[in-house]
Amino acid sequence: MSIITAHSTLAGELEAVAELAAKFKQSNEELKLIIFTCTVVYNTEEVFAALKKHFPNVPFQGGTSCNAVMTEDGLVSDSGRAMAAIAFSGDGEYGVGSAPKEGNPKQAAQQALEQAIDNAERSGELPSAIWLIGPPGGEEEVIEGLGESVGSYTPLIGGSSADNTIEGYWKQFTNTGLYNDHICVVAIFNDHKKLVTSFHSGYDPSSKKGKVTKAADRIIQEIDNQPASEVYNMWSEGAIDEQMEGGVILGPSNLFPLGRRVGSIAGVDYYCLSHPERVTEDKGITLFTDISIGEEVTCMNGSVDLLIARAGNVISSALEKEKLTKDQITGALIIFCAGCMLTIGDRMTEAVGHIKKELGEETPFLSLFTFGEQGSLAGGENRHGNLMISVLLFTDKDL
Repeated sequence: MSIITAHSTLAGELEAVAELAAKFKQSNEELKLIIFTCTVVYNTEEVFAALKKHFPNVPFQGGTSCNAVMTEDGLVSDSGRAMAAIAFSGDGEYGVGSAPKEGNPKQAAQQALEQAIDNAERSGELPSAIWLIGPPGGEEEVIEGLGESVGSYTPLIGGSSADNTIEGYWKQFTNTGLYNDHICVVAIFNDHKKLVTSFHSGYDPSSKKGKVTKAADRIIQEIDNQPASEVYNMWSEGAIDEQMEGGVILGPSNLFPLGRRVGSIAGVDYYCLSHPERVTEDKGITLFTDISIGEEVTCMNGSVDLLIARAGNVISSALEKEKLTKDQITGALIIFCAGCMLTIGDRMTEAVGHIKKELGEETPFLSLFTFGEQGSLAGGENRHGNLMISVLLFTDKDL
């Protein structure tokens, strides 16, 4: 398998895509798949047209990223303008599929996956892994649909496409269209080499926890029969004092997400996170994940230093689990929460350094900054979470 990345911040859509295409064509490889990302500063319709022009016979897939993209060359952004792609050739087979999410995310996921498997000419077979890009919302139903199609433990990595301002300008790409409400998947068949996934939170659980006693959709209305915002503000030591009458709390809650324990390995609990979004008029809290009455939520604690270190830790834990070394990694796909990236801010170069230390200085990788993260947790469970990081490692280790 050969993997190569390219990136650009050129202002013109045609020129930027041409810069990517020129690097890929220099490799003289027959490309089997391109995964693409850009920020919405670019005119995505013009970007899509340019992709079709340069790669008329290569399947591609991807989605928009918040404010920046990331490769082994570092964080890429010029005043919020950036694009990048990763291309695969050699061993491995890939199929791309998509379907509109509206009304039935579960069915859309199944249709997109079936199409992707068919396009890989592997009908009736289970993929080695699934790469997923979709719009924010309904992610749990998407994962449920995929699980019913291929089993709950087929490795999954994905992200909810993003814009720079949380205004709904996000897009999804495939070689068959440009969308803003499609589930777009890649079915990856890697019959000879091991693929490794990891999905981490990078936050520590506190002793502050309670049971959800009233909830609706993605809103926690009460915790332990008390208004959710009041409980959360107490747990976070006044982090949302200024928003207690209502308002957006994305910034103040970045370092205090709510965690739900999923399992335990070697006596260490692991969690999936939910990012509090806003305080409602009736003192509830909206989230970017589903929530149910009876679930226990824990206030998690984070710091910028922990988030920076997490970028490398998610890779090292994957290698340790599979008894691999970084010399065996041939490339990686990384989903990185946009909220965490914005919280880290100017120190993102340190996060890139941690990634490169664990992957290897020259190992190609592509990372999107997303509004929701999907991946396979330590016990193999596929989940949707927030403020998390998910990785898929391609290796040269034989199966």
